[in-house]
Amino acid sequence: MTLMYFFGAQAGSVTVLAVRKLSPNASLSLFVFDTELMEVLIAGQIYAAAGNQCSAVGWSNEHLDALSMPFDKLFDKSPEATSLRKDDFDGVNSLHDWIDHQKSSSWLQERRQYWFESRDWEDLVATDKAVLASCMESFR
Repeated sequence: MTLMYFFGAQAGSVTVLAVRKLSPNASLSLFVFDTELMEVLIAGQIYAAAGNQCSAVGWSNEHLDALSMPFDKLFDKSPEATSLRKDDFDGVNSLHDWIDHQKSSSWLQERRQYWFESRDWEDLVATDKAVLASCMESFR
């Protein structure tokens, strides 16, 4: 007897590839918005949802009675990159020095925990409609 697992993920995200790689026999439902994904998970229509860490922590914290994060670490490493001009040797050296310093001071780990493993920053997010409109206008 083969067990069938039903996962959900946001369409077009790297988590789709991760679920397909780690559980190739799973049935995978794709959702346009991560809010839809969360609603379906909470309703019990899928067994698990794969998403970015920030969303997963938020969902788990918002629904402590219904959700948990079963892994103590990420199950897939998503590729991230920084670009610099090829001829900017000072920039490359400065970036390397900065990273080395931040690693040794544990600042990077603290920032990662703050932004991706907690919701301590939520009160800093603007919710006033006038402030949000002004902010959006500044990007045009």
